[in-house]
Amino acid sequence: MHLFIPVLIAAAFMLTTPHAAGDIPRLTNGKSSLSGVFDVATITPFDNMEQRPLRERCLPGFGPVAGPPALPSVYNNHKRIVHTKDYVMIFAEMVHDARIICMNAEHRPNPIRTWMGDSVGHWEGDTLMVDTTNFTDQPALTSADRNLHVVETFRRVDADTLMCNFMVYNETVWAGPWGGEYSWPQTDEKVYKYACHEGNYALGNIIRGARLLDREHPLNNPSAGED
Repeated sequence: MHLFIPVLIAAAFMLTTPHAAGDIPRLTNGKSSLSGVFDVATITPFDNMEQRPLRERCLPGFGPVAGPPALPSVYNNHKRIVHTKDYVMIFAEMVHDARIICMNAEHRPNPIRTWMGDSVGHWEGDTLMVDTTNFTDQPALTSADRNLHVVETFRRVDADTLMCNFMVYNETVWAGPWGGEYSWPQTDEKVYKYACHEGNYALGNIIRGARLLDREHPLNNPSAGED
C-alpha cells in the first residue's frame, strides 16, 4: 500500500524561558557584565562531520517525515505501510526510514532511546492507537527534546483514505500539547529510493572548505596575513 501526504494544517508554538536574574554576572548598576576571557577558537561546527546537523548527514529525513508525528516535507512524502499481526511498519520515502510499531507491547526500558522513539500500538475497534516515547536528545520533530511524547491514531475513512490524528506532549519545550489531523490518500505511484549519501556532495565540501580556511588562518600560516 502506498500512501501520500498532501497538506497538514496545525500550529506549534515555541516556548522560551528567560534566564533568572541571578544566572548571569551583573554590574553594580544592575546591567549584565560582558567582562571575561572567552575561548571562541577551540571548536567550531565545522571541525568534524559529527558536528554537522543530523539531516545534513543524511541520517533522519528533512523534518519528521517518518514521524512521529509524520509531517509533510517539501518532497518525497510517500509512505509504504506493511501491516502484520505483531507489527506495523511505516516506510518513509525520504531517507528510507522504517518506523516499526510493536503491537500490544510494553515500552522499552527508559535508557534505550532512538531518534524516532519507541512506538507501541493497539487496536480500538478499527482505529490503530500508537503511543511513542523514549526519544533521544535529537528527535526528528524540530525543537523537541528527549521528553517528547506523541500519541497518534490511524483509521480508514474509506477505501482510498487513511486519516491520521496526532497530539504532541513536550512540556520542557512547549507550553502545552498541540496536534492536528490530516488525510493520507492512497496512490498507485511508486516509492522511490532516496539516495541521499550518494549525492551528498555538500557535506564533504563543507569539511574540505573548513580545512582550507584552517590552513589560511594566521595562527596556522603566519605568512597568510602578509602582503
